[in-house]
This record gives sequence, C-alpha cells and structure tokens, in this order.
Amino acid sequence: MAYDLKQEEEVKEYIENLGIEYRFGCYKEQKPEVCHLLGDYLEAIKKDFDKAAKVFKSNCLDYKFGKSCLKIGNYTLVGRGREKGDHAEALKYFEKGCEYGEPGACLHAGLLLTATGPGVTIQRDVPKDKKQAFQFAKKACELGHMYACANVSMMYKRGNGVEQNAEESKKFFEIAQALQKAHETTKEIGIIGGSGFDDPTLFENQVEKEVTTPFGNPSDVLIEGQIKGIPCVLLARHGRKHQFQPSDVNYRANIWALKQVGCTHILATTATGSLVEEYKPGDLVILNDFIDRAESLMHRQWGGHLVNMTTVPEVSVSEVLAMFAKNVKKAADVIIDAVQVLAAETNLEYLGAHK
Repeated sequence: MAYDLKQEEEVKEYIENLGIEYRFGCYKEQKPEVCHLLGDYLEAIKKDFDKAAKVFKSNCLDYKFGKSCLKIGNYTLVGRGREKGDHAEALKYFEKGCEYGEPGACLHAGLLLTATGPGVTIQRDVPKDKKQAFQFAKKACELGHMYACANVSMMYKRGNGVEQNAEESKKFFEIAQALQKAHETTKEIGIIGGSGFDDPTLFENQVEKEVTTPFGNPSDVLIEGQIKGIPCVLLARHGRKHQFQPSDVNYRANIWALKQVGCTHILATTATGSLVEEYKPGDLVILNDFIDRAESLMHRQWGGHLVNMTTVPEVSVSEVLAMFAKNVKKAADVIIDAVQVLAAETNLEYLGAHK
C-alpha cells in the first residue's frame, strides 16, 4: 500500500502499521533485527522508554543481538527505563555486546573502565582497569570503529593500559584516519542483479549476510564485498537459484535490506526486450522514465474505446467452449448416424434381448 506522507492521517496510519509489522516480526517471527527496530520505534516514535528498555534487554539476553546490548547498556548507565542508573550492570551489557561483535559496545566498555574522555572525567561505580580498557578499545578498532582506533593510538602514546610504543601509536592513528576517510568519501553501493548479473564472482572478499526486514525476507542473502576496492552489496533479485518469478519478488524487503546494511545508492540491472531497432542485444541502456499507469492514453491512441480486465478472458474462454459444444454436437450426430447404420445391419431381436 502506498502512503501520501503529506497527509497527516496517512502518516498516522503508516506509523501504526509500522508498529504492527515490527511487533509481528519480533514476537511472532522472532527476528532479532526486527526486535531492535521495535525498540527504536518505542523509543523514538512512542516515547515509551520502559517498554523500549524491556525489548532491548530481551533482545540482548535472549537473542544475543549486540546492538541491543549497547542500547540497554546506555539505558542502564543513565537510568532510562528504570529508577536510577547502574554503572556496574551497564558494563555487563557492554561486555555482552562486545562479545556479540558490536564495536560500539566494546568502545563504551573501554571508556567506562578508564572513566575518562576528551577533557572530562566520568563518575562511575566500577573499578578502573586500564589494561582491560585497552583490550576493549583494540577489539572495537578491529571491528572497524574509527574512534576506538584513535583511542588505541592515544593509549599507546601515553602508555595507558599498555606499554608506550610510538610506532604502534602512529599505526593506529593512520588506521583511524583511513577509516574516517573511507566513511566520508565512500558510498555503500547496493546492486540488485537481474537475469545474467547476479554472479557473485564479480566481488572480492565476499561475505554472505542474512538479513530480515519488517516486510519479510529479501530474495536471498546479501553478498558484501568490493569491486575495484569500492564496497558493494549484491542481491539477486530472483534469488541465486532463480526461484522467484517477477510477481513473487518481495521488492519492499529487498530495498529495506539494502538500506538496513548501509547502502546509500542502488544500481538495479535487468535483462529486457527492445521495441526499437536502435537498441540491439548487448547494448547498455539507462532509463530516464517509465510508463506506470499511463497505458490508457496509449490504448486510446491505438484507437481503443473501453478499458476492462475481465471481459476478454471470459469472451476467449466462452469462444473455446462454444467451439467445443459445436464439435460435441457434430460428434454426437456422427455417432447417432453410425448407430442407425449398425442397427440396420444387426439382429434387432438379439439387441432387444440384451439391452
């Protein structure tokens, strides 16, 4: 269903339906990614921090979803969705999130253990442990968090939690710079491959990633990798085994999945037929428009008078049945004639006795 987001009532309906889809995906289908979205929905849209906290906590502990561990850790740290903050409990959530591969959780655990930030001292109720903080920061850096890499560089430079090492400090500073540059200049490109373009061998450093969305599953797993060093995500529109016909493709889930993993641009390719001689097999054509519901004008230009969806199939089927009826009558006439001929040449007394 399409919504006109300029209309207040339709916006309200869209928001309510979004909540219904998130709840179904979380509680019925038990999808951790959707549960996290439900928590965000309760937090940002409904402003119900108590319910949001319960969702994030359950998603962290029951489904081991790192982003939700980071969220409930932050809630616990500042006392949101509860009576007051608890730093020691918050640290446990951050540690779990780090264990489940969430770089932000690793970074927060390290910061909480050092109790310091840029020009600020954090009040905390956990023992200061700079060595453990260094390990958390390093893991966050390895997971691609540029601020964590900058922290590791500074810790090497000052000897906080690790022996001073100027070379290592320089190395991690350069890693942080490279991550920042990549973040600022590189766009994640999503590629939806149609027939003939869903070949994953196009990618370097392939990683398969399963994604679920509020609209269901996309056509297949996402394949992350690089083309000439540029990060891209490939999705086979019809599935890698071409198991989906065009009418069966979950288009909303496909687009949502690419957006969910960070794609800012989408290249969609299709194999298509040509209506003009200028476009030959093998030509690359880029569309600048498409015909959606303007076909009625085209039909009128052809000389048509009426538009209908059901009459023609019924007329066609009726014609077939009419032909069938005519042929049945012809066949019946032939059989009757044959019986009459046979009867004239047969002992009618015998037939009468055995009828």
